Parts: sequence; C-alpha cells; structure tokens
Amino acid sequence: MKTVKCDDAGLEAVARVLNAGGIAVIPTDTVYGLAASPKFPSAVERLYEIKGRDGGKPIAFLASGAEATGIDSPLAKLWPGALTIVHGGEGYRVPDHAWTRELVAKCGGLLKVTSANLSGFDPAKDIASLGEAVGEAVDVVADGGPSKIGVPSTVVRILENAEARSGRNRYGECEMTTVTKTVKFDAAHILTNHDGLCKNLHGHTYRVDISVSQPDDVDQDMVIDFSKLKDVATAVICDRFDHAFIYNTKSRGECEIAAVVERNGMRTVAIPFRSTAENLSKMFYGDLQPLIPGLSCVRVWETSENSAEFRR
Repeated sequence: MKTVKCDDAGLEAVARVLNAGGIAVIPTDTVYGLAASPKFPSAVERLYEIKGRDGGKPIAFLASGAEATGIDSPLAKLWPGALTIVHGGEGYRVPDHAWTRELVAKCGGLLKVTSANLSGFDPAKDIASLGEAVGEAVDVVADGGPSKIGVPSTVVRILENAEARSGRNRYGECEMTTVTKTVKFDAAHILTNHDGLCKNLHGHTYRVDISVSQPDDVDQDMVIDFSKLKDVATAVICDRFDHAFIYNTKSRGECEIAAVVERNGMRTVAIPFRSTAENLSKMFYGDLQPLIPGLSCVRVWETSENSAEFRR
C-alpha cells in the first residue's frame, strides 16, 4: 500500500494518480473515501469492484466548491460540510476538508467518491481501519489522520418541480409518525388595508413549526434527523427573514418604507403579497417542500396564541 501525507507533495502525487485514471483513498471531514476521476469510466468501474458495490447504486460526486455542482439551492449554503445533495439523479458534496477540496480542484472540480470500505462493513475513519482488501487494491492512500466527524454524510434529495407538485408526501389513509422542528426569527411588517392595529409598523418573534411525516410501515426508525431539519429551515427561513422588514411589493406605502430602511443599511425581504401568517405558512411550505421529503405541515405563530398552518 503506497501511502503519502496530506501535504503539498502528497497533493501532487494523488492528483497525478487520479488524473491518470487511478484509484486513491482520500480523507474527508466525514470518513475516508475511495476516489476516481469521472473522466475515466474504467476507474469508476474499479470503485464498484473494489467495494463490492451493486452496480445499480450510484456513486456521489465530491466537489471542489458549490460552483462545480451546478446546484442553485439554499441548501448549498451549508457547504462545505457533511451534507450530500441529490439533484438530477446525482449526489454532490463539498467536503469541509481544505486539502481534499484542493485535490478535487486539481482533478477538474469533481471526483466520484464512495466510502472506503467493503459493502456491508463500517467506513474507514483512518488508514489503520482501511482493511487489507481495500488498501492493497488502490494505487495510493493519502493519510490525513483520523476523520473529524467519523460518520457518513447526511443525504437530502431536491425534488423536481413535477415531483414536488405531485404531493409525494401524501400517503393516503394510514397510520403516520410525524416529527416537528421549531425555529424562530424576529421580523417587522405591516398589514396594509388591515382594519386594526396591525396596519401600523410592528414586529413579532415568529415561531415556525415544520412537520415531516412517514407511514408507520416504512422500515425506518427515524423520520428525519432533527439537526438536518434545523439546518434546512435555518438556510431557507431564518437566514433570510431574521431581523428584517418584510414588505409587500404590491403596496406603495410598504415599498416606500422599505426604501428608507434599505438606504439606512438595514435588512428587508420583499414578497408579492401581504405578510399574513396564512401567506407566510404557505410560502415557507412551498420553499421547503423540494428540500424535505415527507414535509407534511408548516405552522407559523405570530404570537403564543395566534398561528396559521399550511399542509398537503
């Protein structure tokens, strides 16, 4: 087993192997990976052979940066990190490992990478746990020490528009398990033409409950990881709306106030309708559904007593 260090010399050595159609074991932030250049179909076939992987199971891409994936999604803000995004039938991830990202860049920006283990066995967290069958079958091994995380990445699939509209999260009449994650953000708004105090500029600490469901007969004991649900909700909702003035682009008065807010360097969010809890819940559902399989309900609380929900 030829081993190199994760330094400049090792970077050049591993890049030469991969760019010549070879196979390498490389470190990532999650676990060690078996890598091949997608420019060489025979090399990708070797990945399947070394791992003993079913040929019908695709191997994801490791990318040097989000720009190499072509994915335009709020989830991409979570990169680099332990998140694989499936889009257009392919999985992509940008690792939180500077040496590996530089390696991928030297190989054209994308590498096919699967965990460095035989199918059915635990992924390698360091080169000592590679196993002889894997270590002796590759052309070079890059030793980056123990993996920072030590478990494979979380996988999220972005639904295409047609799939999202079809309501694939609706399972008909059956027993369901539902989990709910709550996120909060502070924002100001106005309800133009409202017959009450809410016609004035005011603010709320909004609470958003995001629920995901699956049938009880699904062979999984976890509907979704709460941390993954939080990450998606934070990227889609909180990072955009927190401490912002939400205004209706169809209201001249709200647009004039927004212009003053923006001139003073403060945050605004433009939406094409009144910022009622009902409209916000429907909008958040539409934004989240392509990113969260099984999304069943989004409830927006303006106060501890008043809320609106949208579900399908």
